[in-house]
Amino acid sequence: MSTTRRVYFYAVCLVTLVLAAWGMGLLLSLIFDSLLGTHPAIARTRSYPSQQLALGLSMLVIAGVVWTIHWRIVQKLSAANPKEGGAAIRKLYLNSILTASALTALITGTAIMRWILGGAPSGESRSGALAALLVSLAVWYYNWRVDTADAPPNPGGKTLQRWCWYVLAGWSMVVMSLGAINILALLLDRGISSGDSFAQGQLWNSHMQLRVAGIMLGLPWWAFHWLHAARNDQGSSLRQVYLYLFAITAGALTTLVSLSVTVFRVLQLLFGSALNWQTGVNSFVWTLPAGLLGVAVWTYHWQIARDESGNIEERQSSARRVYHYIMSGLGLAGIASGGVSLIGLTINIVLGAIDPSSVMVSTPGWWKDQLALFLVLLGIGLAVWLHFWPKVQGQVIRSSVERAARSRKVYLYTFLCISIIAVVAGLIDIVYQTLNALLQSNTVFDTLDRMKWGIQAFLVAAPSVMYHFALLRDDIRGGSERAKESRTISIIVPREAAQKIVTRLELALGQHLRTISFEGETAAPWGELSEEQTQTIIRSIAASPHPRLLVIYQDAEWKVLPYEERS
Repeated sequence: MSTTRRVYFYAVCLVTLVLAAWGMGLLLSLIFDSLLGTHPAIARTRSYPSQQLALGLSMLVIAGVVWTIHWRIVQKLSAANPKEGGAAIRKLYLNSILTASALTALITGTAIMRWILGGAPSGESRSGALAALLVSLAVWYYNWRVDTADAPPNPGGKTLQRWCWYVLAGWSMVVMSLGAINILALLLDRGISSGDSFAQGQLWNSHMQLRVAGIMLGLPWWAFHWLHAARNDQGSSLRQVYLYLFAITAGALTTLVSLSVTVFRVLQLLFGSALNWQTGVNSFVWTLPAGLLGVAVWTYHWQIARDESGNIEERQSSARRVYHYIMSGLGLAGIASGGVSLIGLTINIVLGAIDPSSVMVSTPGWWKDQLALFLVLLGIGLAVWLHFWPKVQGQVIRSSVERAARSRKVYLYTFLCISIIAVVAGLIDIVYQTLNALLQSNTVFDTLDRMKWGIQAFLVAAPSVMYHFALLRDDIRGGSERAKESRTISIIVPREAAQKIVTRLELALGQHLRTISFEGETAAPWGELSEEQTQTIIRSIAASPHPRLLVIYQDAEWKVLPYEERS
């Protein structure tokens, strides 16, 4: 089937399925309203039920018939040609429906569960949500069966499947985490504020019921997509992106933010700040559960990443590298913020010595909050940066490829750019305030007070400029900006072994390979590519003067052969 024809069929099937499902939902909602004796808020006229009945029947019958005709043709073509079952457009259709229906089921199911946990009050109409839940579950289940019965997808189709799995797993994990944080916070707040039990008073309210419902629905949804659907996907790059750039990074950020707020409040109380005790307690009520959940999410996914790293070290390096640079950047940002806070505190002390009646320092104990903020930002930022940055630099020393990595260049040039702009802005402010003071005969106090932001920016950013400039200079000398040879490298591999072999060679060579994959049995050991074989291929490519090279397994060994393309 041609691509144009395939797009036509799946576009019609997608639109008509949505319309038919919508019509079925309207009809089921009317049925549930009759059975439960409820009426939706928008049903303000007597003609509302008949209008909904007419609209639901029209959409279900007309759209359903069109969908059935087109879908039967699509299924016949798929059964006659196994490749059709693995086509990328078919997988786009199926996984779009699976993702949308799964999210609809999770959202509406949570609303229904909250209604049930609240005692199913008759005054609340949940017929629409119940209808949407049943329809979305039916649509999801049917398309899941179709997807699992299809032929193995091509690489593009497999990527679409993975997106469906990890989007739903991530969404469900967020729903569970937010539910757990809110429940723990409400319980802590109630435990501190009063002696009421969990099921008494106002604790068991709609907010608590909604969070409990989120966990009850999110947990099985997450388990299905993460533990079942994606259980054999350890070798994919998208899995590493999910692990490092979503789950691990989110857990680390949540933990760091919670820890920073908690330590800041503790220091305020220790320093005798004007902070109200109840305000501090309220902060702990939320930061403690958030920190615990962040640690749990980080620990669980980090352990999975470590367990899987033995067999897929090459595949995860890119996602892990980006994760290390993100955390290093956050740590450096914390250090810079702490430096700004320290310089601001010092300048305010000097201003207070010059003029004790200064508005900025007139409040008793004004310096305590600034000192606490400085200690938190600098301490946590320095700890994070010292944990991750040596790993990044150690990888650069061990592998020259790291110097040319895009994530490293983005990190270094971003911080160099920000630092230079801060230095320029700070110098402009300092010079401007100095000249302005000389021309207008301003006092030292007024001049220092007005230029303190420029001083903070300059003193913090100047060391950053020097450090990152030195790193970039060393990288450039090490060949990070050296132009690569214009060379085309192709490789012939069977489809089942293509991803593993090609990914390893691309990471070793630092460039993209043109892949020619084929299907069929072969006696060659395609599943593994040893380090010795990899180095042999790299040396052969480096020694060849030809612009086009072909990597192929022939006569029990890997060979690199020159080739030409002729039209």
